[in-house]
Amino acid sequence: MNAKGKVIATDLDGTLFYPKKRLRMINTDNKLFLRKFIDQGGRVVLVSGRNLRYLEKVKRKLKRPVDAIGCNGAFIKVDNKFIKKSPMNNQRLLKVLEDMNKRFKIGGVFLMCEEYNFIVPKQEFGLYNRIGFSLYQLWQGIYKEKTVRNDKVLHQALKEAKIYKIMIFFGPSKKKMIYCYNAMNEMIKLYPDFAFAYNGPSIEMSNSNATKALAVKQYLDYLKIKHDNVMVVGDSGNDITMFETFPNSFCMAQANDEIKRKAKHVIRRVNEIEKYL
Repeated sequence: MNAKGKVIATDLDGTLFYPKKRLRMINTDNKLFLRKFIDQGGRVVLVSGRNLRYLEKVKRKLKRPVDAIGCNGAFIKVDNKFIKKSPMNNQRLLKVLEDMNKRFKIGGVFLMCEEYNFIVPKQEFGLYNRIGFSLYQLWQGIYKEKTVRNDKVLHQALKEAKIYKIMIFFGPSKKKMIYCYNAMNEMIKLYPDFAFAYNGPSIEMSNSNATKALAVKQYLDYLKIKHDNVMVVGDSGNDITMFETFPNSFCMAQANDEIKRKAKHVIRRVNEIEKYL
């Protein structure tokens, strides 16, 4: 394997974590491949919508030095040092959320910030959604986020915390997800100073300078690595910018056809990248 001087920039959910192993987190073949890649001189950067505390947990599972791009590119950590932090402007964010609530039927707002890993509403979220979220967290097993469920903490964080990403929740039904997708397209036009990505029942929202593609570019430029030496791999809407920006792009086979068409290669497991090296 020719790994020296190369980078693998991998998404987590549906990508590195595929197929899911709710006790071990990472498939053994994927884990051994990345360890071998790093041991032979390559670099691995986790590129995820998840927050830093979660990425650190994945790093411990890999047992190797791994860099982190989190909250869809809102922060970058290289060799245990932050080279980028891009929290949202709290006053602007509050005004936009107020406007969204008038225009769209939002079911709830979740947020990721520097002070807390993941905050979700409690009473405001409604009994049905609270039960559904609790069952979802239970089903997630080792993949679940460390979560604070408190309306007061959430509202205080919206005013004062360094917020990297917000998830605007609409609902898990097919009808709600279609409405969510259409609402996102409207949001893109209305709020150009933010970046949006569709995630089924919710929309991911961050600063306009916080996309996975831009963060990977900043990461490579910082390390003085050529763009054709990175292999980007993902499976969902927030990975499309990476597929469109970098020539060595890989999409997971279980992704929908629209996303797969954006990538150069389609693979079933992350460890299959080895044959392209």
